[in-house]
Amino acid sequence: MDTFSAGVDGVTFEHKGARLLGAFYRGAGKGPRPTALLLHGLPGIEKHLDLAYRLRDLGWNCLLFHFRGSWGHPEGDHSFSTCRPWLVRTVTEWLEVHFSGLAK
Repeated sequence: MDTFSAGVDGVTFEHKGARLLGAFYRGAGKGPRPTALLLHGLPGIEKHLDLAYRLRDLGWNCLLFHFRGSWGHPEGDHSFSTCRPWLVRTVTEWLEVHFSGLAK
């Protein structure tokens, strides 16, 4: 069983023609780690990075990403309508492909 060290990786993925930006916080431990998907995505000053770091410190992985149009994202305008179940499915599928041995 693989042992993973804590860390953070910048990530990007495509969704409906836009490249979304984010970060994958890796929890330390053996084998696949529980993984939280942090849907912060609101324009403003709060990104909830404290939650991502705390989850990582507890041995969880955490994938945080920026919705289109938020946080200076150049592709599209921010809208609450961008947070739809199909977007969450896209992110979850991306996570399974890129971090399958690390996340559960």
